[in-house]
Amino acid sequence: EASNTISVSENKLQDYSEKIDEINIQNEKLHVRVEELRTQVKEKQDRLDIIKQDLENQDGEMNDYKTSVIDILNEKNRYDNELTRLQTIITKDNIQVDRKKAENKAFSEESDKIEDNLKEILSSLEENTKRRLEAEAKAVEQAVNLAITNGERTPDLGGKHSTNSLAEKIIESLAASIPEN
Repeated sequence: EASNTISVSENKLQDYSEKIDEINIQNEKLHVRVEELRTQVKEKQDRLDIIKQDLENQDGEMNDYKTSVIDILNEKNRYDNELTRLQTIITKDNIQVDRKKAENKAFSEESDKIEDNLKEILSSLEENTKRRLEAEAKAVEQAVNLAITNGERTPDLGGKHSTNSLAEKIIESLAASIPEN
């Protein structure tokens, strides 16, 4: 009877030993899988860091573009101010007063020539400013139309781009259309 009990105990011991081996094998597989998952998480974190850096770079570029636009607007304001200043000079009574004070016809004719020349200069300056602004406005309009034609739209227009994404596409199109100096 004792040998029977020993035999049963040996069988149970063998069964437990096999189960422990199976558990150890499963445990090793789980450790390998955990390491694989850690590697994948690390790779994804690295990709997210790269994307974050790209976004920060794009923000910098966007700020540079905004600065350029502000510079252009400031330049336009300087042209407008100069144009207003010149128009004020011409329209002031100084030229008319000088003409009234003139003692002879030659002086009056010379004043008329100066006035006409200044009016021509102002007219040319105003026309050049107007053409430049029209050309810039047309370039912006073309960039917007190109983006829409290419299917780059925000969700409210049936597209999938964010407002920032669409703005970047339009800015890229504008940048490509500006001739290099």
